Amino acid sequence: CQRAAWTDHKRVCKTVGDSRAKLVASLRQRTAPGGVKRNLKKEREALFKWFDGALDVGHKVIFLAWKHRAESPLITVHTPSTRPGAVARVRMVPRSDWDDASKGSTGYRSKAMVTALRAHFSRRDFHADRACIVNFSVQSPTEDPGEALNEMSELGFSDYIKKVHTSVLKLLTADEYAAEYLRRQRYPDNLVTFVRLTGLVGAAHLNGVEGVLKGPARNCPERFTVHLEDGSGKDVDVKRQNYELLPRPRLVNREFQ
Repeated sequence: CQRAAWTDHKRVCKTVGDSRAKLVASLRQRTAPGGVKRNLKKEREALFKWFDGALDVGHKVIFLAWKHRAESPLITVHTPSTRPGAVARVRMVPRSDWDDASKGSTGYRSKAMVTALRAHFSRRDFHADRACIVNFSVQSPTEDPGEALNEMSELGFSDYIKKVHTSVLKLLTADEYAAEYLRRQRYPDNLVTFVRLTGLVGAAHLNGVEGVLKGPARNCPERFTVHLEDGSGKDVDVKRQNYELLPRPRLVNREFQ
């Protein structure tokens, strides 16, 4: 915690600390003596390592938080595990929802969570245009399918999201924004043509996969080589009717001038 505005930070730390103590107590019932805190530390490290590697998840979080920053949102990230490739669910919960006692007191509306969120958003050094609050939950931390791991964290906004045009926030989904951001990150010069495979029969599992069009196939002029963007690093040769050009949305202000 920061020494500045310690009065505000103290309330947050106490609430988070109380919640963690309860989790430790529940874990102690099924963990060897002396191993609880060490396991929690390991699980937290695995969580943030996973998040650092799940680039699409991070961009979805930032997009939703920036878009709804006027609503004091809580961004929730739920993943079944911290293994590579785990598919996470990202949601935006406005204050009108997470701070509504009439909807019950479970999950992100638990007394401890709501108290911590109120403290975060009321801090004198918290600015909605600079950072957002994210709650991570892992159903099965590491290899243990027992208690879920919950961690609340504050993430700062990048300079890039502040340059995103207002129409993008209205028209694109978080998935669409994250996908386009990652395309630009992989190909900074933006001189490639992205396509989506479609209508394949013999390799139907590739339908819907995105790729970069490289041009006519070397040994088969009536086909075109597509470099798959699914992480496999493979090239496939397909007929013209088996790919469609992928529309590329504009993102930042200068692209709308």
